[in-house]
Amino acid sequence: MSNIRDPKIEEKIAKKLAEWEKAKREEIANEERKKEEAEREKRMKEEKTWLGHMESAAAKIKDAVPTAIANEESLKMREGYEIKRVDVANGRNAKIYRAVDKHGTEMYAKLVMVPGAKKKIADSFREASKCLKYLKSHSHQNVMKIYDIFTTKEKIYVFIEKLNLVKIKGGGTADEATAQKWSKDVASGLHFLHVHGIAHNHLLPENILIDSYDNLKIAGFLSATLSYDSTNKTIRKLDPLDEYFPHDSPERIKGPFDPFKADVFAFGVMIIFFMTREFPFAFAGRDKSNLPLSVQWKLCLRRKKVDISTELKDLLVDLFEVDVDKRPHIRHAAAKEWFTKEIAPTAPPPPESTTPPESQGAAPAPAEPTEPKPESPPTA
Repeated sequence: MSNIRDPKIEEKIAKKLAEWEKAKREEIANEERKKEEAEREKRMKEEKTWLGHMESAAAKIKDAVPTAIANEESLKMREGYEIKRVDVANGRNAKIYRAVDKHGTEMYAKLVMVPGAKKKIADSFREASKCLKYLKSHSHQNVMKIYDIFTTKEKIYVFIEKLNLVKIKGGGTADEATAQKWSKDVASGLHFLHVHGIAHNHLLPENILIDSYDNLKIAGFLSATLSYDSTNKTIRKLDPLDEYFPHDSPERIKGPFDPFKADVFAFGVMIIFFMTREFPFAFAGRDKSNLPLSVQWKLCLRRKKVDISTELKDLLVDLFEVDVDKRPHIRHAAAKEWFTKEIAPTAPPPPESTTPPESQGAAPAPAEPTEPKPESPPTA
């Protein structure tokens, strides 16, 4: 049999092979384009749905008016709420008391003194009251329940749920598994607020509460704002207040800022706080740092000897993005891989023995009785 190869046949084979490879490449490219188009359509549909929710809620919040009352006496006589005048907590512009409604339901009453605040802050209280009025009829499992809200010329009365809550700020450090669970709760509550056009604006540890079922609730709404303009269909940018807080994002210190993106930055701060009990940034005020933000939060974790997963590092890089346009909205942040990753709880280290070697065989001394810890109040 001859081994001579026919050039014409080889040329035809090569041509057919090239045509097949070209068709295959085009097929793969078409599939990629279809996937990209489907993903783009999905994003556009989600964005349209998101904006539709915000527009509808914003229109309602804009028209929300807390019930006006003549004085505190009318709360009991006409509205059925009785303030017990038992102090639970005191703040700069507010006090929290025990209260009960006409059905005997125990709750807290937060009394906000508007005249005692600066005009800018007093105006923010009045805007927050509209958001609280809306939240009265729109509840969520990770947001503090609002029973009712009333106003006089000088005061705002907010009636909120009473639970045996412990502030996150007062606890110990959390391992990554616990921080993940808590972060899911906060992200869920924040997503609920944002989709209804409400920016929290003060996401600090004292405004994150945990109930007896280990569920977190967002509270502290006196800085909340309606941050979507339903008329112009745009995000309402806010001017910075005169105060500085360690959760503040860089842009809200410099000038007008997107409050939704600022909340996302503060959410990242909360995740690190859960695991370290420290705020990771110092870029304003007395503790100003010249180090980039991307270095500061990593140094915080290293200083506290906290190791985190690659997925959490990737999430924090996004949450702490300095370019606001690149920083994700909460709905996109909550879809990151870290939130679905299975993380095994970290076993706590064994306690170190403080008993001298020569007395280790002795019977332990009876424990001294301790008084129960007082209940920590929520903030509205």
